[in-house]
Parts: sequence; structure tokens; C-alpha cells
Amino acid sequence: MAKVNITAAKMLDVAGVISLQILAAASMVSFAIPYAALPTMRYLYNSTIDSLPGAYILLASGILALASALNFALFSQKSKFKTVEEPGNGQQSL
Repeated sequence: MAKVNITAAKMLDVAGVISLQILAAASMVSFAIPYAALPTMRYLYNSTIDSLPGAYILLASGILALASALNFALFSQKSKFKTVEEPGNGQQSL
């Protein structure tokens, strides 16, 4: 009968559950964003149609620039993230 490392199996199980929770939270956020963004964009467009009809594009560009800056900041700090060792698989980020 083969020996099973219970500790490693529990670590993988916990990491899998956490990954699923993060995926579920991300999918809920991506589902909810259009319900907030579309009315905001429509209101901005209707309010500025006479003076600056492209204001909603400027707002979208600003949001994209902010998201890009945050993504770059996270990527540049990648080396400081905590890592755990898994038996046989090297290192895996948490």
C-alpha cells in the first residue's frame, strides 16, 4: 500500500478552495460591473452631449489607465509575495 503525505494533501486542498473562492469573487465582480458602469456612462453622455460628447470615452480611458497602473504596481511587487513550498513541485505563489 502506498504512503500518502496527509499534510501535502491538506495544503493542496486548502489552496484549491482558496483559488475557487478567489475565482468566484472575481466572477461576481465582473458580473456586477456593467450594472454600475452602464448607467454611469449613459448619465455622463446625456449630461455632456452638448459640450463634450466624448466625455464617456475620457472616463473609460481614465479607468483603464488606473487599472493599468494598479496592475503594473502589483506586477512589480511580485517578488515580495509570500511563497510556499510544495513537495515535488518547487514553489507556488499564494
